Amino acid sequence: MRTQKQWPEDPDKHMRDFFGNYRDPMWDKMDEIKENMEVMRADVPDMEKKIAELESDLAFEKRKTQAFVLYKAADVE
Repeated sequence: MRTQKQWPEDPDKHMRDFFGNYRDPMWDKMDEIKENMEVMRADVPDMEKKIAELESDLAFEKRKTQAFVLYKAADVE
């Protein structure tokens, strides 16, 4: 390209014509990863809601366990 007397108007098109249109198989893998990321992003609100529910269940179970421990400690027998 440097040795040509006149440079091409569109170097990108000229390079594609010279070398051909090559698509690396890794681009397919990247597309798959991007799709998986979009699915994960869509699932985040549901997961946050589930986390909040699990945290409230955990707090309830901790209170229940603490009440049981206190009841056992206060039991005379």
